[in-house]
Amino acid sequence: MKAGTWMGSAAVVAGLMAVAGASGCEKNAAQAEDFRPTGPVTAAAVKGGGVQHLDVSAWNAALQQKKGLILDVRTAGEYSRAHLAGSSLVDISDPKFVQKIEKMQKTRPVFVYCASGSRSAAAARQLQRMGFGEVYNLQPGIMAWLQAGLPVERGAAASGDQTGGLEPAALDALLAKEAKVLIDYQTPWCAPCKAMAPVVDELTTAYKGKAVVMRVDVDQSEALAAREKIQGVPVFVLYVGGKERWRHAGEISRADLEAQLNQ
Repeated sequence: MKAGTWMGSAAVVAGLMAVAGASGCEKNAAQAEDFRPTGPVTAAAVKGGGVQHLDVSAWNAALQQKKGLILDVRTAGEYSRAHLAGSSLVDISDPKFVQKIEKMQKTRPVFVYCASGSRSAAAARQLQRMGFGEVYNLQPGIMAWLQAGLPVERGAAASGDQTGGLEPAALDALLAKEAKVLIDYQTPWCAPCKAMAPVVDELTTAYKGKAVVMRVDVDQSEALAAREKIQGVPVFVLYVGGKERWRHAGEISRADLEAQLNQ
């Protein structure tokens, strides 16, 4: 991300943190803007475009139909008490909120929620400003989800990933040494990344001695991610003979990854 862009993003984050406030989303949401649910899923909501503020029934129906990314913008503590299965956790009060969101896939619908709707409404507006074309905000948050008796998961969010950072020079040295390298550029907070991690780890073992298969945390490898133009994690890049031969953004089957490795 360019310096000027980041400075602007920092200002946006400060505004988002102000929306969250000391009392958070759990207190009087009337202090925030009045976001009224649009009710049932309309043709406009299904088609997409802009931010849709939906009640729990409509939000869940759209989620089931469109199979988008689920974004939880609460704290790690709130997330551990109850969260939606398959959700990515990016705390809106995190100073790197915008920087992390930039790594998400902008081509997919995003379903965002917090506790009662105000933090997620602010996040939804920010997503729209960043170029996400289809954003659905849950009103009034996970509290309504729980009251409706819908399923949740409980437990701590991922505190980190087993993978570390990688500097550009280190990648260059690896590519000079190894004939074939498949890298899964990912983050520990991204739900699609977490879903792909076991597959990548299995391939790491299965192709030992034939190819290098590894995961790289782009949050810890900012210089490399910028040089390799990594956007919309997870991103899989296959290098052959020191050069990029193939790239894929988003989840992918093990069979498709093996097909690339076996060429």
